[in-house]
Amino acid sequence: MSPSQIGAMTGLLVPLGFFALVVMIVWLLIRKNQARTRTRAEFHRQLLEKFSSGREFAEFLEGKGSQRLLEDLWSERLNAKERILRGLGAGVVLTVLGLGILGLSWKTANLLYPAVLFLALGLGFLISTGVWYRLSKKWDLLRDEKRYLESEPVSHE
Repeated sequence: MSPSQIGAMTGLLVPLGFFALVVMIVWLLIRKNQARTRTRAEFHRQLLEKFSSGREFAEFLEGKGSQRLLEDLWSERLNAKERILRGLGAGVVLTVLGLGILGLSWKTANLLYPAVLFLALGLGFLISTGVWYRLSKKWDLLRDEKRYLESEPVSHE
């Protein structure tokens, strides 16, 4: 193979590989969401099977702890700490990936655009995480809440 053929193949394979990577990441995120939904549905089914009558279920729902438990299970909210850690992790990974590709771009000019893209995404995640952290501190979202302590025991006779 001549150097021009290798260059032409590289010019074709790099964008295709990048596109394939993006498609794979999106597919994995969709599968993760589907698995979470299936797990949640299975939990709800098992929870409802535990009660032999509507009265037992109503007694269960009267407790504050059970209401909070069900609210947490039915909503997909992330607490502030989880959100900050996820954003920080994504920002660090994308920034390091961008810097690594930027280092490779000194040899191959075709890698400059993906390097800048990953670097910008990583820095964007880090800036977003910093803003989220400051707002969470200002709004007092980072304190640990004592959950389920107010719940009353439910009798299942």
